[in-house]
Amino acid sequence: MKAGFGELDKLALEELFDLRERVEALIDQRIATDKLELKKRLARIEQYERRKPASALMPRIAPTGMSAAPKYRDPASGATWSGRGKVPRWMRHLIEQGAKRDDFRIPGATGR
Repeated sequence: MKAGFGELDKLALEELFDLRERVEALIDQRIATDKLELKKRLARIEQYERRKPASALMPRIAPTGMSAAPKYRDPASGATWSGRGKVPRWMRHLIEQGAKRDDFRIPGATGR
């Protein structure tokens, strides 16, 4: 039985049920075939990845812990700050009292 889309409305109910069962079986078969093919491809990829060193598979991450040269110094304690990250407590308190950030700049320090 080979029916075109225009002929479906001419089929008996029993023929339509049979057709639906065949279509569903074909869909199930194609899904199983596609899954198997995908599993094979994934296995080949994983096999390839196992041959490479782990460092080649990891994304590159910027190094951490790199310190910057100090740009500001607390005149009272001598503590320094690079100008990166949170403003240190000593500077924040002095700025609240009217000082300016540049008042604490280390001579010769570059940047902001």
